[in-house]
Amino acid sequence: MPLRILHLEDHPLDAEPVETLLVAEGLEPNITRATSGEEFLGFLKPGQFDLILSAYLTRGFDGLTALSAVRKTLPRVPFIFVSGEMGEEVAIDCLRRGATDYVLKSRLGKLGPCVRRALHEMEETKVRLRAEAEKEEALRQTTEALRESEDRFRIANEDLEQRVAERTWELVYANRELRNQMTERERLERSVLQIAEHERRTLGQDLHDGLCQHLTGVACMTKALSERLRNKGLEAEGAELAEVTGWLSDAANQTRFIARGLHPVELDAEGLLSALSELAAQTSRRIPCQLRCAEPVEVSNNSVALNLYRVAQEALNNSVKHSRAKSIVIHLNASNGCLRLEVSDDGCGLPAAERLSSGMGIRLMNYRAGVIGGAFSIRPGLQGGTRVTCVVPLDGSGLFAREA
Repeated sequence: MPLRILHLEDHPLDAEPVETLLVAEGLEPNITRATSGEEFLGFLKPGQFDLILSAYLTRGFDGLTALSAVRKTLPRVPFIFVSGEMGEEVAIDCLRRGATDYVLKSRLGKLGPCVRRALHEMEETKVRLRAEAEKEEALRQTTEALRESEDRFRIANEDLEQRVAERTWELVYANRELRNQMTERERLERSVLQIAEHERRTLGQDLHDGLCQHLTGVACMTKALSERLRNKGLEAEGAELAEVTGWLSDAANQTRFIARGLHPVELDAEGLLSALSELAAQTSRRIPCQLRCAEPVEVSNNSVALNLYRVAQEALNNSVKHSRAKSIVIHLNASNGCLRLEVSDDGCGLPAAERLSSGMGIRLMNYRAGVIGGAFSIRPGLQGGTRVTCVVPLDGSGLFAREA
């Protein structure tokens, strides 16, 4: 491809060697020669030339003026001085002002390598500028993609915040409704428990005042009749009637025990201790059971006393039915502001899966403990068997953390 050159030189004899040398170097020069400053300036148009060669001095025009004009019009085109003798200071000043290089006419043989080097540097500059332009364009596109990303992020964040706010409000509302439902459920459960206790109390009273009295009266009548029959010599008939009297007495005692279990605790400070003592005595008819209480315990709150009794009653029923125990102990004591009830046996123990299950008896004991602000646990005993524990704050300060 021809090398387009603008050459400022007013001496033809100095211009011809330049062209001859460049042809010999294989550069295919296409030279446009300007012999004056006006002509030179007229040729300076972007995209017209690949290289500028200039003498340092021409008639009415100088190389520095030419250099200044080129750097303003064609800032990236190489500019080489081809001149006579130049002092070192002049040469340095030319390079400082933007000249690419300089070649003395007395050493014109250096022009070819100088031109090649200038063209190579220009090409490198083009490549560098192209890379910088591409980098700037990539940076611009990246930057634009980031203001867009930020906009999308901002919109997405605003949308997320709105959804979080809506969801939070929904959760707050749902939580409030759930608390209301739980409060209502607890209220209903307490009401059911109170109704059940009232019915137990009513039934126990009816059994005690009604059926027990009738059975006792009938037993007295059969006993008297038995004695009359014996007085008349009817020993066999009298003996049979005496046996009936015994059955009636046993039925009256059992009914009285049932009635006492339905309505066990009187409204007095020592009612719980008395009821537990009688419960242990009744249980001992089937399995040896004793109540251990080092010091008298007074429980003025009837709800606490009643629910503790029911926990003990359920624990004893479980031991009698399932533990195959040889003995049962009821512990009751008060210390450090707490009332502690413990029912332990020496039976086969309760499997862990069953302790953690939702059996009705266990759930009921746990619920009763919660009603009175206590903590409930059921675990293996130290020497085997099962140990049921319920701890209640005597001042009614609130719930304990559940024991494992």
